[in-house]
Amino acid sequence: MYDVLYEVWMIHQINEEIAVLTVYDPRKPKALPWCLKWKGRYYYVDKLTMLHPIQDGRTLVHVFSVYTKNKLYFRLEFNTRSLKWVLKEMDDGLPN
Repeated sequence: MYDVLYEVWMIHQINEEIAVLTVYDPRKPKALPWCLKWKGRYYYVDKLTMLHPIQDGRTLVHVFSVYTKNKLYFRLEFNTRSLKWVLKEMDDGLPN
């Protein structure tokens, strides 16, 4: 028969504050991440795969799941109270 090879990708938990450049589109209207800086490198967002808000007590947090032009996955959170961006997790697409 057929042998099936399963590869497991590892999502790394990061939880670090990062710098993010956003773009506001008045036609949507939404502010979306365009570029993020993490560990001295710049990553340009290629695709937004998910955007949803969560309530953390009295604080609204916007969660963004994005892919970069380097084909990396990042989960970002924007805290509306502190106005800070946090990189929650990333996946480099390589097998564990």
